[in-house]
Amino acid sequence: PHNTSFPCTAVQQARVKRDFHTIAGFPNVIGAIDCTHIAIKAPSVNEFNFVKRKGFHSVNVQVICDSHLALLNLVAKWPGGTHDSFIAQNSSVGLNLQEGAVEDGWLIGDRGYPLKTWLMTPLTNPSNQHEARYNQAHARTRTTVERTMGLLKGRWLCLSGTGVTLQYQPSKDCVRQNLRRS
Repeated sequence: PHNTSFPCTAVQQARVKRDFHTIAGFPNVIGAIDCTHIAIKAPSVNEFNFVKRKGFHSVNVQVICDSHLALLNLVAKWPGGTHDSFIAQNSSVGLNLQEGAVEDGWLIGDRGYPLKTWLMTPLTNPSNQHEARYNQAHARTRTTVERTMGLLKGRWLCLSGTGVTLQYQPSKDCVRQNLRRS
């Protein structure tokens, strides 16, 4: 796809699930989710909301990708002080998943997210071999979103925190990334 497009049809969802499953056997994954902070100049209104824990101003950008590192969804509107799980639950994808828009499918996220029926997270303290294998498969599958963000920041240095001020919308860079991957 040339644009960011979350899989909506049963055929699209089945393909995404199948492709994720080939990574580590983790079933029914329809996307890997994470957020990243993009440094910005301090805004003139509500400046304090944009300060990240580490003390710089940012926008917290949510990325959902598929197993081929293509961007399926992007939310780039929340201040840096906004928690990743809040963004996920209030995004269009999160709201649709909460309403049951995808049957037998979920996102895969890190420990920064709460476990939901539509969002699988790692177990904090695996107590047996099955739980340890779950965490291993989860980690191997979830690396897709880390690699996607690495590619995005590597290609578009304005997003990498190298001191360049963000001059345009991150969503446009994500469309450019999908164009380069096709």
